Amino acid sequence: MLVYEALPRFFAQDDSLADPALIGAVPARFGLLDSSPARWFTLTTKLRELNASAGAGVAYKLIFFGRHGQGYHNMAEDKYGTEAWNESWGMLYGDGELTWGQADPELSDIGKTQAADANKMWKAERAAGMPLPERWYCSPMTRAMQTNVITFDGVSDMRVVVLENCREEYGWHTCNKRNTRTYIRTAFPQFEIEDGFTEDDELWEAESQENQGPCRGPCAHCFG
Repeated sequence: MLVYEALPRFFAQDDSLADPALIGAVPARFGLLDSSPARWFTLTTKLRELNASAGAGVAYKLIFFGRHGQGYHNMAEDKYGTEAWNESWGMLYGDGELTWGQADPELSDIGKTQAADANKMWKAERAAGMPLPERWYCSPMTRAMQTNVITFDGVSDMRVVVLENCREEYGWHTCNKRNTRTYIRTAFPQFEIEDGFTEDDELWEAESQENQGPCRGPCAHCFG
């Protein structure tokens, strides 16, 4: 069984006691503590040293995670509050003003601005030597793919693979039911869809919600 561990003292997010609100969604240097001009060279050099001295079955990887920007479902949760959202509104498709279900919700204008902020940081840190990932994966949710497109516009043209299981949770909330394979292929032709990806979302169920156990499969697939 694979065991995952995050090494401390590299990024602000490593501190389990850190306040995410204080760190922010797009912190300077994406949270890298080293602010020197050679910061990314220093980090990648350390990564190579760790792997060179690693024991059998041990590997060190630098992984960048990006969350989607605000979607219309997030607007609805803000509107009604988390408790009401989880108890009732999240199971509906909309309220007559906002639509967040049936077809998974798109980014709001705020969400697009948030993704553009990440794009600016990527460009700034690339100029400072930040490495590009060697593998690219994305959730099949529209909001995640839109965020990816905006975030990496002018940064990279690497082919991104859409993974069915690369999802936060599925079930109950209508916003967590993905769109069809045909829609994804048509709306995001620049993405590659993994083999075996079904036309309709066969994971989402209205009466149950995913537990945390199945996350190990996607982790092994992405991080292996």
